[in-house]
Amino acid sequence: MDMQMEVRVVLKATGFICLVLVGIPANLSVLLLFCHLHFTHGRLPPNDFILTTLAVNNLAVLLFRGIPQTLVALGLRYFMNDWGCKVVIFSYRMSRAMSICVTALLGCYQSVSVAPATPRWTVLKHWLTAHLPHAIIIFWVMNAFICHGAILYPQTPPINGSIPEYTLNLEFCIVVFPGFEVFIVHGVVYTVRDVAFVGVMVLAAVYMLLVLYRHRQQMKGLRGASRASVVASQAVLLLTGSKFSVLFMCQKGRERFLFP
Repeated sequence: MDMQMEVRVVLKATGFICLVLVGIPANLSVLLLFCHLHFTHGRLPPNDFILTTLAVNNLAVLLFRGIPQTLVALGLRYFMNDWGCKVVIFSYRMSRAMSICVTALLGCYQSVSVAPATPRWTVLKHWLTAHLPHAIIIFWVMNAFICHGAILYPQTPPINGSIPEYTLNLEFCIVVFPGFEVFIVHGVVYTVRDVAFVGVMVLAAVYMLLVLYRHRQQMKGLRGASRASVVASQAVLLLTGSKFSVLFMCQKGRERFLFP
């Protein structure tokens, strides 16, 4: 059992270090790229605006959860007070929630972008493009309300190691819920929100698959259609179908292994 625990600690520390060393520079490079595009062209396209917001939230997840967990995995504990725990956990919860919501928003925008150029879809595309900042603000307010417990309940873990009942132990901090009902309600609300937005991602991916599949069939039916167009459609179909599933599985796998 001791050997298994030591192996788990080593793997966990290695995972955190790799996550931080790879994730932070990658997200920073994306942000710097979009900043360069913004200053060069004066304005980011809607798709790039959403990706910039997503990169900011992914970076915040790494900073507010990856770094503290890395320090714990390396053996450093009790390096934050109660207010530090509140700030770090609330920031992590918000950035994680915003990452899921913004990814769903990206899927919706891409679905509208590939939709047929009918009057209704054209109006919806212009409306969505104009209201992207408003959607992100609404997501932020909604998640701030949902994550209010991340301000009220976090505290420094006790030095004697005794963990109260109905407590979420994050190792560098603990979240002590006042009772069973509050503990269950928070878990249900978080789960319902995540499932709802992941459902939106799946629906958006399915719709894009259908639109691109129809486009591929039309390309096959046209005489003299470019083979490059057909190959491109097949590649987009594959990438679109795998994008959300791979990202979601990676996120959940990372959370199960690194953030138990």
